[in-house]
Amino acid sequence: MDYISAGIKVIEKIASFGFEAYFVGGFVRDFFMGEMCNDIDITTSAKPSDIATIFDDINDIGIKYNCIIVKYLGYSFEVTTYRKDVCYYDNRHPIVEVASSLKEDLIRRDFTCNALAMNMNKEIVDLFGGLSDINNKLIRVVGNSNIRFKEDSLRILRACYFAGKLNFSIEVDTFKAMVEDAHLVKNLSSERVLQELSKLIASKHSLNGLKWLLKSEVVNYIPCLKNGVEAYLQHKITFDDINLFLTTCFLDDKDSLKYYKLSKKRVTSINNMIDLLVSFKKNDYSNYLLSCYNLDELIKANILGSALGLCKDKKEYIKEKYKSITKLLDKDIDISKPELNEIYNDWKKTDLVFSNIKKAIINGIIANDKEEILIYINRVQ
Repeated sequence: MDYISAGIKVIEKIASFGFEAYFVGGFVRDFFMGEMCNDIDITTSAKPSDIATIFDDINDIGIKYNCIIVKYLGYSFEVTTYRKDVCYYDNRHPIVEVASSLKEDLIRRDFTCNALAMNMNKEIVDLFGGLSDINNKLIRVVGNSNIRFKEDSLRILRACYFAGKLNFSIEVDTFKAMVEDAHLVKNLSSERVLQELSKLIASKHSLNGLKWLLKSEVVNYIPCLKNGVEAYLQHKITFDDINLFLTTCFLDDKDSLKYYKLSKKRVTSINNMIDLLVSFKKNDYSNYLLSCYNLDELIKANILGSALGLCKDKKEYIKEKYKSITKLLDKDIDISKPELNEIYNDWKKTDLVFSNIKKAIINGIIANDKEEILIYINRVQ
């Protein structure tokens, strides 16, 4: 039994207990468009306690949101009780209550293409013109555009994401409201901004999504976003790696990367690629430079630099050269820092000398041999 057939069985079982139940949201949109979807959501008039009675295998991790994960016939489904938004605060978060009808549940959804429901007979319930908008390839908010974006400013970024995912345009009034309310994205947490940008960059038609980000002026309210968006659009770059996009955004302003509150490891990697782009632009592919970074960073930086027109595509050259450097350093430097410090009794100088030794070995001036190293430092110190 396939996923959809199993979902129909879930809806039928809920209905057999006297409750309403429908497929809802993105799954219905994708079903209508003939696209595959690996995430089926179900909305119902049944309360979580009712669902727990109807099904044996459940996970109530989302019960505070009136959502139960039902495992049935080998598949998992999110089953959520009808909900309505009472009000919003901080341009983002709603106060939600249980609703009594499907219409109340659908009207709270962001865009008409996502405000669709489908019954067990695969008949689609379309209360807000979602099917027409899908046929016309339009992203349109459900209800009043200005009100909906002021309620939740994340919808502005999501409109651009869905434009990228579906290759749709944004409906005129919806777009006008996006421009008017673009400044509200400043109130979003950087974590949510990054999450939406990551999905947009990975979307099938990412350049279309980036185009709407630029046109809506959202790029003016998120640090350095305009730099990355304009560069990707100018050079028609479609890499789905968000770190490469962030590297492009912060190429001329590394300090502003702190906006995203990334892990230290991730910040280091992005900064390394920025530094490499600067070096590659100067045609610096020296042994020592390549030895200071891992191969993945080197390749990604070169690919990005080539796409941006900063350097030539030298992936294969870098791979071969890196391989030869690795052979030179197939073991640790044949003298340790503590041994060197016994000579200099000065850790600052020890670090400098150690770096020079490594550079000399990589550049083929000396072998990685303790005797040669000692002769070398005696000669140059």
